[in-house]
Order: sequence, then structure tokens, then C-alpha cells
Amino acid sequence: MTKKTTLLLASLIALALCALSVFSFMHPVHALALGTGAIAALVGVIHRGSVEHLPERPRTFLDRSGARNDIAELSWTIATRDNATSYSGHHRLLTITTTVLAHHNVDVTTQKGAEQARHILGPTIYDELMHRTSGMTTRHVHDLLAALESLSTPLSPTRRKN
Repeated sequence: MTKKTTLLLASLIALALCALSVFSFMHPVHALALGTGAIAALVGVIHRGSVEHLPERPRTFLDRSGARNDIAELSWTIATRDNATSYSGHHRLLTITTTVLAHHNVDVTTQKGAEQARHILGPTIYDELMHRTSGMTTRHVHDLLAALESLSTPLSPTRRKN
């Protein structure tokens, strides 16, 4: 429906409403106000669907290991009922550990990097993390996180862009 057609239709409906109001013994000023309000309401309702809204800027998520959503996911998935790590929690710990070690130039896929990681994390924690799929104890998780925190990060802190 074009704007002219919409305005004409709204005007005709408002005129009919005004005439009906006058014939029902309503004061002419009130009838005119009712008709004007009807025009405004009809034009607003008819054109509401055709108005193009400004696009919203999509919310960007920082997709890096250690981001806020990683920590929230880790806290929900880390433990099972028997106080051991779940499969998904263990996988998240492994991802975070390999990322932190990679930032310190330790590639756990190579023999030299595996030896360095074993030295940094400790042999027990390294073996549990790399060779199991779940079941790390809470104490070993704390020891793993303490070992990762003890590494000084050479990266500057990131700032969120608004």
C-alpha cells in the first residue's frame, strides 16, 4: 500500500468517524479531535510494518582461549559428582593448558615441548592431563592451575572494544 493510498484510507475512515460522532450528538470540536487522532493512529499502525529499522551492531565475542565464556563453561563442566573432572571439563583444561604453554613457546606436540611441559606442570599432572580423558582429582586441577598461574605472561592485557 502506498503512502497516498494509506493517507486517503485513513482520511476517509476519520471523516466517517467524525460524521458518526456529530450525528450521535457529540460536540463538533470533540468529533474533530477524535477524527484527527484516528488519522494519526491509522497511519502509524499501517506504516509501522514498513519502517526499516536501523541494523543493530552484532555483539562480538572474543574467541580466544581463556575468555570469559571459556571460564564460565569450565566452571560448569569441570567436575562430576565424585569430585573428578568430567570429559568436557578435562578437554577444556587441556585446551587452556596447551594455549598457555603455546604462548610461552612450548609446543606439546613435539618431544622437546612435551619434556618442557612435563617439567613445568610436573610429571603426575602432565601424565593425567595428556594421557587420560577424564578423572583428574580436584587437588591435581588446583596444582595444574597454580602451575599455569605461576607462568608470567608476556602478553599485554586485552581491552574490550565497545
